[in-house]
Amino acid sequence: MLFAAAEGKEFIIPDGVEKIASYAFCSAASSVIHIPDSVTKIEKMAFNMYYMTENIHIKDVTVSENNPELVRDGQCIYKKSDKSLAVAILHENGELRISEQIERLIPDISVVNGGMSLEKLVYPSCLKHVTAPAFDALRARNVYFTGNVPPKVSIPKSFEEDALPVDCQVYVPETSADAYKVWYDEYKCYVYVDGWHTYNPEMGF
Repeated sequence: MLFAAAEGKEFIIPDGVEKIASYAFCSAASSVIHIPDSVTKIEKMAFNMYYMTENIHIKDVTVSENNPELVRDGQCIYKKSDKSLAVAILHENGELRISEQIERLIPDISVVNGGMSLEKLVYPSCLKHVTAPAFDALRARNVYFTGNVPPKVSIPKSFEEDALPVDCQVYVPETSADAYKVWYDEYKCYVYVDGWHTYNPEMGF
């Protein structure tokens, strides 16, 4: 699918479509998009408008329960094959909790309902690996890490930006604070954090 002139409250992608190309829904006016069994690949910014902005009309994306590769869990759509995040669906209250099923973040992320200002972003404890600039695709004022060990980060040779979340308040488990500070220092990002906080996982946040 290269372009979808989606109108009305819902739009069902035709069965047989295998891939949704970048910016395919840049002009869509439908609130909800339904992904069928046949779609197994979603390119980066598939639901975005041009110039790196999100389509404010699309509020939700669903996936067929019989899809062999894509799974919807909470606010996320992820790939079964490598447990990587494909689509992030922001909540209307400005929160996003990344699914505990997701182990990898790669740059090919599409954001839905991105017209909302992201206030709170929670990364799962099972997050193991991040390829830069995946963190940059999801920006929030308050970023929470829940894992006891920071994920490994791969940086492409051509990448010259900040590899970790910056210009935000960062929250980490109190028992792992030193490990996260070392992690931020390693990637030369610690000085660009607006605020550093710890929390007790047993008390929630």
